[in-house]
Amino acid sequence: MLGFAAKTRLVIDQVRGMGAEQALAVLRHMHQSAAQPVAKTIASALANAEENLGLSREDMIVASITADGAPLRRWRRYGARGGSSRLFVVHRTLPWS
Repeated sequence: MLGFAAKTRLVIDQVRGMGAEQALAVLRHMHQSAAQPVAKTIASALANAEENLGLSREDMIVASITADGAPLRRWRRYGARGGSSRLFVVHRTLPWS
């Protein structure tokens, strides 16, 4: 997921412990930019649990959800007349990869 971990934590703290369907309904009405990617992640986890494990959507809850900061790679790009600008690349890993 793209975005800042601190802003994403504000969104996921709202849905932790809720039923999965209720969490999706809450996320659908949130105005934060991190709400849509979190909702897509939860919907994907629901679909995987239904398809692979045969679980029911109504019985699932959001028991554990985290947003951790990813390592940053920092370097400088040098420009004309001795100037430079900093570039940041964020590397994220998914827990299942």
